[in-house]
Amino acid sequence: MIRHGLLGTLLGGSFPGDYFANAAAYFAFEHEIKSRRRYRISLASERFLDSLVSYAEGKVNLLDTETTYYRAVVMSPKVLQQQSSWHFRQPRRFPVQPLPEERMKPDPALVSHGRANPPNIARLYLSTDVQTAASEVRAYKGAGVSIAEVRLVRPTKVAVFRDLLPDTTDGPAGVDLGVWAAIGRAFASPVAGDFRERSVEYAPTQVIAEAFEAAGFDGLVHQSAVAGGQNVVLFDPSIGQFGERYVQKVARVQVHLHPPSPLPTEFPETLLTSLQSNLEVGTSSEALSPSSKNSPG
Repeated sequence: MIRHGLLGTLLGGSFPGDYFANAAAYFAFEHEIKSRRRYRISLASERFLDSLVSYAEGKVNLLDTETTYYRAVVMSPKVLQQQSSWHFRQPRRFPVQPLPEERMKPDPALVSHGRANPPNIARLYLSTDVQTAASEVRAYKGAGVSIAEVRLVRPTKVAVFRDLLPDTTDGPAGVDLGVWAAIGRAFASPVAGDFRERSVEYAPTQVIAEAFEAAGFDGLVHQSAVAGGQNVVLFDPSIGQFGERYVQKVARVQVHLHPPSPLPTEFPETLLTSLQSNLEVGTSSEALSPSSKNSPG
């Protein structure tokens, strides 16, 4: 039996949606994939994935071939020093050659765990703008970032996850939106731990990505948690056609913090009652300095 947590309660408790058993459906699936089984999942988790794909089919998005996306790779200091007098405290003095196209593409022999892929299975991760692309690869102040512009070779069917809470969780439609939003946050949340931690934390979204691929989707889109743009994941890297490449230098990295909120001295009686009820009933399972040459128009 999977116990509802506080978040599941706030998102709607055990009230059923049109597609999902309740608003905590993703968290039950996530618990199973992380802690119980991964390759022979339960019937409840299989039904969850089927419901997820069915829900997405009603929200099909097609990415066109005219939009430009961006891929970023942080260049090693050794490569930069070999090309010019690049220094992390000095502006770039001479043009620097970007990485060759083959270095900008994912190599199955080198890829590790990602949001949508296990090791040795390559996905093409792109972003909707240069700032987001550089932020996603954790570019640091003074780093040189090789940027590639990428367009799609054909219209691409994707599932789009919004990292937002729905306006309401009332009724079945609200429950379904709450589940969709929870998955969007899971895709957006980066994991900075070691190989073992990433293998566990990324496992649920990796399984979801494979379910979408098996259902005929070409990829998915999710909000970035480290910048203002969105990320595009293509299951087949050959869908992306690489175009212009150039190098940009990170001018600064900023983090803005909200002031701390006071903790409540006590929980509302209605919330405590709802939480206790759900615990007793289980469910079935950064900024870039513009390049002096070849900057995007």
